[in-house]
Amino acid sequence: MKDSDFEFIRTLVYERSRISLDDRKRELVTARLGKRMRAQGMDSVADYCRLLRAPEQEDERARLIDAISTNHTFFFRERAHFDLVRDHIIPEMTARAPAEGWLRFDAWSAACSSGEEAYSLAMTLASRLDGGRWPWQVEATDISHRVLETATRAIYRESAVASHTPDWAMPLTGLTFSSHPEC
Repeated sequence: MKDSDFEFIRTLVYERSRISLDDRKRELVTARLGKRMRAQGMDSVADYCRLLRAPEQEDERARLIDAISTNHTFFFRERAHFDLVRDHIIPEMTARAPAEGWLRFDAWSAACSSGEEAYSLAMTLASRLDGGRWPWQVEATDISHRVLETATRAIYRESAVASHTPDWAMPLTGLTFSSHPEC
């Protein structure tokens, strides 16, 4: 890959997603571009860059971001974060809510990938707030449309769910998924 092509890809990806690709990511970018190039029937990075520059190729630019982004997640990843929410943040928020006039608990799961961490947050909130007194909402976003489809379907392998979720895991409402506003 020529330096100018790598610089174009690096700039495009950063402008669209804020993912920063330094020179150490060149091999990763080359591999992931290869998949998109094969899908487009192209042999050269220069041709693929020309395609990406075309105004009518918005869908391909979105597919590039999907290909470049890394989507690593699982249920209750970084377990200590969920314990902190359950054991400290929720009790403090519910204690302060009446005095400060809060009517609901809203949370945002940014870079939610395929949804496991967003569902983990929702389960954590539901375990402490579902009684009707403190309504809650989790808004989950990601730059990848592909992984958001998985998150919205919420169909996971039993082994992925069983190995990471607590005994009190339950069906949920109050969770929505959407694309990152800039994508």
